[in-house]
This record gives sequence, structure tokens and C-alpha cells, in this order.
Amino acid sequence: ETAEDFFYGEKTEEQVQEFERRFIEDRKRAHELKIKAEKFHDLLQMSGGSSFMTSNQQQAYTSKYT
Repeated sequence: ETAEDFFYGEKTEEQVQEFERRFIEDRKRAHELKIKAEKFHDLLQMSGGSSFMTSNQQQAYTSKYT
């Protein structure tokens, strides 16, 4: 159920509380995923993984177009 769908019609206090609880949980989960993605990105940069991927991409491009 989307937020738009939720606000059509009358809701009980219990339905509102459940919607708020799920909304807060989803925001928290999204924030945690963002932090994990940032840490992963940092690890790639520290390990040289991003330069490795870049060199692989360059090799693929070179072999495809030369």
C-alpha cells in the first residue's frame, strides 16, 4: 500500500499507527542500506578495487572497439 492509497478513506487509530510504524521501519532500513553502500564504496577505493574495475572496463572497451 502506497502513502497515496493509504490516505483515501477513513482509517482507525490502529491502521494509522501500523502505517507510521512501517514507514519509520522503511526509512530506517533505507538509511542503513545507504550507510552500507557508502562503506562498501570506501572499501573499494581503499583496496584499489575501483581502479581494477576501471582497468577492466577499459580493456573491455578497447577489445570491443579496436
